[in-house]
Amino acid sequence: MSKPTRLAVLSIFIAPLLGLSVLSSGYAFGAEEKTVEEKIDLILKKPVIKDATVGVLAVSLIDGKLVDYNSEKLFIPASNMKLLTGAAALEILGGDYRFRTTIYGTTNITKKGVLEGNLILKGCGDPTLATYKNYGIESLLSDTIEELYNKGLRVIKGDILVDETFFDSQRLGSGWMWDDEQYGYSAQVGALSLNENVIVVRITPGKSAGDPIDVQLIPSTDYIEIINEAITCSANTKSDISVERSKAQNKILIKGEIAEGSDPVIRTRTIEEPGFYAGTVFKESLESNGIDVYGRVRSGVAKKGIELKVINSVPLSEIVECMMKNSDNFYAEQIIKTIGAEVMGAGSWSNGIKAVKQFLCDIGIDATQLRMVDGSGLSRYNLLSPQLVVNLLKYMYSETFLTSLPMAGVDGTLKNRMKGTPLEGNLKAKTGTMSGVSALSGYITTESGDVIAFSIMINNYAKSSKPIKIIEDEIVEIIYAAREVNK
Repeated sequence: MSKPTRLAVLSIFIAPLLGLSVLSSGYAFGAEEKTVEEKIDLILKKPVIKDATVGVLAVSLIDGKLVDYNSEKLFIPASNMKLLTGAAALEILGGDYRFRTTIYGTTNITKKGVLEGNLILKGCGDPTLATYKNYGIESLLSDTIEELYNKGLRVIKGDILVDETFFDSQRLGSGWMWDDEQYGYSAQVGALSLNENVIVVRITPGKSAGDPIDVQLIPSTDYIEIINEAITCSANTKSDISVERSKAQNKILIKGEIAEGSDPVIRTRTIEEPGFYAGTVFKESLESNGIDVYGRVRSGVAKKGIELKVINSVPLSEIVECMMKNSDNFYAEQIIKTIGAEVMGAGSWSNGIKAVKQFLCDIGIDATQLRMVDGSGLSRYNLLSPQLVVNLLKYMYSETFLTSLPMAGVDGTLKNRMKGTPLEGNLKAKTGTMSGVSALSGYITTESGDVIAFSIMINNYAKSSKPIKIIEDEIVEIIYAAREVNK
């Protein structure tokens, strides 16, 4: 070993006077550098998180494990469950898979434009069928009605039949909270669905205080009954509006007051019986576009019929990307049941989950400790480990899967996180949040070209998730910085 330099020897005597530590080599460089594990351990001792249950695993795709902290423990994953649903969908169904909604006639359209029989809507799980654009990938109902009109259809003498047999009749997932049922993130699932099975309620004030308020439904439909007990209040009064859907009913009660001259109040509420919702809006749209319907909307099965129109969705890869970036629960549940229908012959949660677990088994991931009851992570019955997630991320590393994930500081649920840090644009990950639960799992790309698959899961904290997400950001910054230094 070479002798230490004169400067190094002097530092041995000077360092204690300055309060600096002396490294084992004899050099003084300030406080001894902590390991990644030690830095993370310090973060986890902060009061906001010290009593929570935390699991962290980070693995370099080049040379292996970097951090392991309770990685085999089971956690409620919240929307990190969508990683499993999205991966399985892309691998089992394929990125080019398209959902189909088929319109049949039980008879031919006559030369005079009359359909003597029934018109059948058969749904096969498309989560994007809509009357308006939301994410920009929707299959618009208006385009289909225009095509039917251009084919000469003017009168339907029979009924509008809705065929939902591609899925089972279970509308809500196991363990979903009863008091969440009216909110869009807990929408009912159905093989024939429209507008993610929600209705938009737009409330505007009257001209003067005391006037009734104006309520507009989007789409405009008689399927929902509005009970309006709200009024317009004076401009200097604070608006206070309540919009509640009655349990198990398509009735929305509006109470309170909205200040004159104020901006519209927008609320989204779920609906009951999605197939009938789609069928009713379809019937109303036909009639408003010059096609008369004599009959009513009812259930039916498309056994034999004349195919009039097939509505194909955009490719599944685009739908998975929307699901991931926007953490769309409805998309996830429609996908999981579709996997069940395509693989097992019947669209149910249990069949879809069996197919996902088989997929994990086929790629060498132990799913014996996985408890999966839905596709979105909305249920608190779900349990998985950071280790399972990282193993999945290692297998799924590809351009398609990377593209589907939110990018830090750029888009999706990470748009406003880690801006101005080295992680901006270099971290792509899925978030997960519910009361007492937060998760972040995905990929870190370093400037040196290393890719790190990681999963952070935090359960059992009592207050806001905001400081918990700051903790997650600090952890990934430590992992990123340590890897860059080591390189």
